[in-house]
Amino acid sequence: MIKYTSDELRALQRHDVTPARSARKTIFRYRLWRPHRQRMHARWQGITSRGGVPRTTSSHQQHCSTPISCSPHASRSTITFGCLNIRSLLNKFDDVTELCRDRHIDLLSVTETWHDADSAVLGRLRSAGYNVVDRPRPRAAGADDMSVNHGGVAVIAASDIVLSPITIADQPSTFEFTCVRAVSGQFSAVIAVVYRPGSAAIQREFYDELAVVL
Repeated sequence: MIKYTSDELRALQRHDVTPARSARKTIFRYRLWRPHRQRMHARWQGITSRGGVPRTTSSHQQHCSTPISCSPHASRSTITFGCLNIRSLLNKFDDVTELCRDRHIDLLSVTETWHDADSAVLGRLRSAGYNVVDRPRPRAAGADDMSVNHGGVAVIAASDIVLSPITIADQPSTFEFTCVRAVSGQFSAVIAVVYRPGSAAIQREFYDELAVVL
């Protein structure tokens, strides 16, 4: 076990030092530290709840503590996108939230989620304030429900981005796919997440189905 003295921990409070990613994950997991914007927001809320006036109205204090992004609905005109082949979302809740926070990602598309419709990680994301639209890989009839369900796609968005699923008449058979309309403030777009398993050789049918979807 690695132990730190109080002086060593305080020494980390520097702008020119960044703890290792593994250390940051542990610190966040045990809620020992919060990002600067969240600390400033909590301080600002404490002042206003007591009837006081904040000493400054910096951009840090205007941020809220909701996940990924906190841009006001009226002012949002752009969204920062990310796309990741995550190879199992099930045990990567902390990784996803840290990635979106550090990279300021508003909407993250993930493939190879390896999840089922009742996977607990989806509930954790929604409980944390994220909006999620997902499509697990359908299991074959009689398949072992305890086995890893490879494939799967999902869209994870900030709390102020409204996701509306879009369905098409014929679901493609050569790739996995989910589609949503993302709306926030002045921004509106249709987002399609496509995953074609690399284990299968590409066929002309794939391009035909992709053209139909588009």
